[in-house]
Amino acid sequence: MRRGLAVLLAAAMGCGGPDTPRSAGEPESDKSFHYDEEALSAAPEVTVGSIQEVGGTDPGEGNLYMVSGATLLPSGEVVVANRGTYQLRIYSPQGVLARTTGQRGGGPGEFEMLVGTWRSPSGQILAWDPSQRRMTVFDIDGEMDRVRTVQENFFNPPRVVGMTPEGFVLVHEHFQSPAEPDQFVDLPADYLYVSFDGEVRDTIATVPWRRVMRPSKMRGGVVLPRIFDASVEGAAGADGLYFGVASKPEITAYSLKGHRRWIAGWDAPLPTVGEDLVQQWVKERAGRDAGPEQRRPFEEWRDNVGAADRLPAFSQLIVASTGDLWIKPYRWPRSVEPLRWIILKSTGALAGTAVLPGDMRLLEVGEDYLLGLQLDAFESEHVYVVSLTHSLKDGDSRSEGVGGGVR
Repeated sequence: MRRGLAVLLAAAMGCGGPDTPRSAGEPESDKSFHYDEEALSAAPEVTVGSIQEVGGTDPGEGNLYMVSGATLLPSGEVVVANRGTYQLRIYSPQGVLARTTGQRGGGPGEFEMLVGTWRSPSGQILAWDPSQRRMTVFDIDGEMDRVRTVQENFFNPPRVVGMTPEGFVLVHEHFQSPAEPDQFVDLPADYLYVSFDGEVRDTIATVPWRRVMRPSKMRGGVVLPRIFDASVEGAAGADGLYFGVASKPEITAYSLKGHRRWIAGWDAPLPTVGEDLVQQWVKERAGRDAGPEQRRPFEEWRDNVGAADRLPAFSQLIVASTGDLWIKPYRWPRSVEPLRWIILKSTGALAGTAVLPGDMRLLEVGEDYLLGLQLDAFESEHVYVVSLTHSLKDGDSRSEGVGGGVR
């Protein structure tokens, strides 16, 4: 049975909101953590070992394009969701393309959109098509097993933000044009817990995910947020849902039933957004070699909507197979220079940190490996399997409260 829950992120977005309802048997927790720079510096560090590129060895196989997910199989093979070709590409442990499955279409085993791939608790390959609201299940050889459609109407294609032992968590981000021009409005997002059979079991949370306006001086009725404005980032795993407004360094954890478990924050000075950063953003979005015509839409965006006062605190959340939450700090301008990720246990305690290339986006994190996506100087996509030589296994380095205190 579904339950609608209003979550207290409204205050962080600048508007009011009701208290979160509670139910018997699962009371909400007021446990909170805060980690200062000294605690973060002293925390155990995950270190990177060998790096194996996936694909790129055979010019005939075609480049990866619009990669939307990847997962590592027990055999050492890597499955990559290549959205640009509507395919799942399965690579050998040596990174050589072994086989593909899927194509564009609406039939069984076909995709109108391909956004993410995961390994199910039973070892099968899952692939999400938000346009058709369905999860396709393949065996480990890439042969289609079955298709499960989510029986729910969505205004926009929903995204999967994490897997649980019995299902997955979707986020449905509402999007509509504000009634009045030049006025900011908060758009809501629903986080839904869905079984592998496609049944929506619960609405975990409803939050205002993005503040937008419809500038009257821009053509086409475009709806835009402020430049560098922080949206809500979310990720889910077996222990529940984690999300936060990226305008401040803080994460709230909820159970899959929608009850608050803890809040964790950390020290992270947020740089002020000045004209130089906004100008860098215009050049980056338009293309470094763009002329006046290509830059004009982004300059109009800057002039009519404006920019946030400060940069966001983080840009990605992902739950590892161990249940740990990995948090990527926000950086602008983008750079390959190393960036320190923060890793929290599912209890909110500080598990450790990891230093990774600043431009790497994580696709999956296991106990002793991670799958990462990077762009080269020509904007070509590359997927890597990175071994972790010091993973955060249970023991002294993962003791409750390490590196910080409980309030």
